[in-house]
Amino acid sequence: MTPIHILEAFSSLGRQHPDLIGDPVITELVKKHNTTPQLILLAFATCQGVGVVPKSVDPERIRTNFKCLDIKLSQEDIQKLNSIDKDQHYIRTTGWLVK
Repeated sequence: MTPIHILEAFSSLGRQHPDLIGDPVITELVKKHNTTPQLILLAFATCQGVGVVPKSVDPERIRTNFKCLDIKLSQEDIQKLNSIDKDQHYIRTTGWLVK
């Protein structure tokens, strides 16, 4: 039996940190795909087969988040997003014992 590997992204939006949301690559892709920075970040994960868990109690925002599944990022888009490496953690992981 072939093992199944499932990846899941928590805090996929990096707590909406301005350095991430306002990055020039994100801004370029927002214009290209006529969407929001938040949906670009969610699509970045889902286009690579990573499940996302965006937290919201607002039904309208929950519906909007599903629109990330309609965004088809190209390999070039994904490469650009991967190049954003700012060597910075946007989420404090000490409570999860992540090293």
